[in-house]
Amino acid sequence: MDIHKLEFGYLFNQLVSNFHKPQGSDFSSLLGLVTPLSLTIGLILLLMLLRKLLVFKKTLQEPSVLLELTPPSFTEKQSYTTDQLFSIIHALGNQRSFKDKLLGTKARFSLEIVSSQSQGIRYVIRTTPKQVSTLKKSLVAYLPHLRVKPVNEYLPVDTGVFRKSFYNVIEFTLSQHFAFSLKRQSELDKHDPIAYLTGQMTKLDSEELISLQLVVSPSGNKRTKKISKLISSNGDVVKYLKTLGIFKWIFYNSYRAPKTKSPSEMEIVNAIDAKINQPLFETTIRLFMVFKERNDLSERMQLFHQQAISH
Repeated sequence: MDIHKLEFGYLFNQLVSNFHKPQGSDFSSLLGLVTPLSLTIGLILLLMLLRKLLVFKKTLQEPSVLLELTPPSFTEKQSYTTDQLFSIIHALGNQRSFKDKLLGTKARFSLEIVSSQSQGIRYVIRTTPKQVSTLKKSLVAYLPHLRVKPVNEYLPVDTGVFRKSFYNVIEFTLSQHFAFSLKRQSELDKHDPIAYLTGQMTKLDSEELISLQLVVSPSGNKRTKKISKLISSNGDVVKYLKTLGIFKWIFYNSYRAPKTKSPSEMEIVNAIDAKINQPLFETTIRLFMVFKERNDLSERMQLFHQQAISH
């Protein structure tokens, strides 16, 4: 063996030379791996984009049916039975065809409170034609004296109606992770939380409109599996939920280390565990308002913001 070949300078030069001038066979092998991988990734991304476009197109083209709900003047239904109603809606939304599952199409229900001078305050559910019959039966089974009837679209088709008015759309979002428990409204016999909202939807002039819209779609348990694992391993669930974006994935294993929790932390974790084990919905809350005067619009917007924050 040539001792010269063992010197550091010789070895370093060989390393640099091999790095900048790869052998033809090695370079060809590398290209042979990169090209199929790039094509596969590109094809997957293209299919994902096509899938989203098809779902978006179907959502725009699919007709909607509005059902107006007129509740009885008195009901003995408690909050528990309301939970059962949403469990029924959740199960109904999960009854999807193979094509819908393949495309990733989700069933959506829009729960709306609409207020106008001519028709007062109305409760409306917006759904698709194929869901109308089953949804109506579920509602009447929940509340036998409930009146359900199809109604026309309340939003004007002609956008020129708004040319002399001021309008705005507000979308409400959560300030924390969805797994944190919301305030539970269990004592409905003492106060009605909807009354705080409908109280701000009165005293409208002609051609003025307020619509509160809750778009709900049944959600699976994919987003809650990691949270459940953290709870079962006594990990740091709260810290995990407060971590932003990609860092959740990076530091997930470190959060699984068992952690001694204070009584207040245990209460929070128990509330999280109780929530994620219920039927969950992906929910979008929007408020649409049309007023003749800009000042009236701004004033109502402030009032709704205050009510949303306090309740």
